[in-house]
Amino acid sequence: FPVSANNTITLKQLVNHTSGLPRLPTNLNLFLNPNNPYESYDAQKLKEYLSGQVTLAQKPGETYAYSNLGAEYAGTSYEDLLQKLTFKKYGMLNSTSQRSKVKQHLVKGLSATGSETPNWDFDVLAGGGAILSSVEDLTKFAAAQFDVANKELLLTQEPTFTVNDNMKIGLGWHILRLDATRSAIWHNGGTGGYSSSMALDTANKCGVVILSNVSAFNPAKDKVDRLCFDLLGTLNAE
Repeated sequence: FPVSANNTITLKQLVNHTSGLPRLPTNLNLFLNPNNPYESYDAQKLKEYLSGQVTLAQKPGETYAYSNLGAEYAGTSYEDLLQKLTFKKYGMLNSTSQRSKVKQHLVKGLSATGSETPNWDFDVLAGGGAILSSVEDLTKFAAAQFDVANKELLLTQEPTFTVNDNMKIGLGWHILRLDATRSAIWHNGGTGGYSSSMALDTANKCGVVILSNVSAFNPAKDKVDRLCFDLLGTLNAE
């Protein structure tokens, strides 16, 4: 992996967030334009960061630390890759990383104080938060996770690193221990105007998807995840 660091980073370590890379590149100034912080961060800036002397927080493979720098792609556009390998494959017809395609259908994002706020634009870091989708589409993706014949998705659910007694991580998915016998695969996300959470109990083939216009900077944002798992518990109880 072409990073100017003292240790080699594998693709698995990028995907399971054990690479040692920081959450975001250090030459990204989030305060330059807080309403659209990723807009001007392009491939050249990322190349400058990666080709400089990158300081890893720890040796790759030793510790979990979430990093959006692990969301990388090559050989084609991010949108084409998503459409070919995920959206068209699972019938997610209203999902895209290009806002112009769904702009007229978007729920307005709200800031931490509840006022309308613009959507974020992503350039080279699109893999860290550019996808726009619907609950209907994400339920199709959830249903695919329950298909035991889908070896590709089953592989993403396999633990690759143990974070603690209650959490392991697969290839992207966080694997959370619900109780002594049950676990769930989970991921969430957030931008200045939205928060989301998705938790799936693959053993019982049920799950919850929440898409909201609660800002990731809202003090009550954690309630989105809490609601997701509370609802999942209700489904399990049934």
